[in-house]
Amino acid sequence: MSIEKLAQVMKTPMDDPIAKFVLVVLADHYNDSTGECWPSVDTISTITGCSRRTVLRKLKALEQAGLIARKKRYNKTDLYQIVIGDNLTGVTVSPLGVTGWHTNSYRTLNNKKEKKIKIVDWKPDDDCIKHCQDKGLSPDKVWESITLWNEQNGNKAAYVSPTAFYKQWCNREAQRKPATRQPTYQKASPNDVAQKKVFTLQEWSEQSDFWQDWYRQNRPTAIPEGAN
Repeated sequence: MSIEKLAQVMKTPMDDPIAKFVLVVLADHYNDSTGECWPSVDTISTITGCSRRTVLRKLKALEQAGLIARKKRYNKTDLYQIVIGDNLTGVTVSPLGVTGWHTNSYRTLNNKKEKKIKIVDWKPDDDCIKHCQDKGLSPDKVWESITLWNEQNGNKAAYVSPTAFYKQWCNREAQRKPATRQPTYQKASPNDVAQKKVFTLQEWSEQSDFWQDWYRQNRPTAIPEGAN
């Protein structure tokens, strides 16, 4: 926890109490050494008592208001920087009703946005294709599904890491894909054997040597044609 950052957050006037509570949670997890924190959405949800959807919405609002900077990480929680301080350069008004508190110089150094790449301008590489195949999927069909989905939405989809998006798409498709079940054959019990008139070749091959000998001696008519 950062006492200094928590004090700054507590002094920040905000019209949205839930968003401020989320910001307080970030400050409570802040690491002064790295200038970052990385609580999961589930952790924030548990502490605030809000749903995951509400937490995500408030985090987005805080980011749009310029109070936090967020960095996405693949298969890890996001990294957050709280962009407020005492050395103010002016007063600003945000959608959250926040007045002032961020410095332009700090935001310039720490709130750089990574360039997003449009899916329409990107193609999966060999690593993506291998990941898709490892999931038991067809790379051609997966790419066709992504392309159709993107076209349906106006080819607007863009990501900092299209590779992460592609692999996550494959993961979801693999989870939805029903498992292939192999046909099973139940071995006949002695009671079933005694009632059989004529075995199929499959059933006959599954009988033990004892029962095959028994039928040869006692009920040869039950042995299927072509059986050894």
